[in-house]
Amino acid sequence: MSRKKIITVVSIILGCALIVLVVFGVLVYKSFISPLLAMREVPPELREPRVITGAGLLVKSEFYRAGKGGSWRDLLDPDKIESRLDVVKDMKVGQLDGQGALDVGLAGQHGLTLLDREGNLTKRINY
Repeated sequence: MSRKKIITVVSIILGCALIVLVVFGVLVYKSFISPLLAMREVPPELREPRVITGAGLLVKSEFYRAGKGGSWRDLLDPDKIESRLDVVKDMKVGQLDGQGALDVGLAGQHGLTLLDREGNLTKRINY
């Protein structure tokens, strides 16, 4: 046999041996190692969903209530319709009116409502 044929045969044998070794490694991992890793016990405090820490940290309370019309006539008054808060699309907290205090801005489909930190209406901008 020539030198070129010997190198080709040895390369094919080594390539096949490498493929067999990789397949054997994958089978060993899937058969023995993976089940051992999956058998780790779940800690008892995580078995049922519940609040572990921070209970009572956040409280649900009403911050601002948009004024509602007193009668059906208020629905016909364009000034009262424009002054009402519509569906809130975005909310931002920061210095929004150019003064020193923090404001809460509620942006809706028809306007922006600015509130102070206590929830009092400071400004309404219709657009």
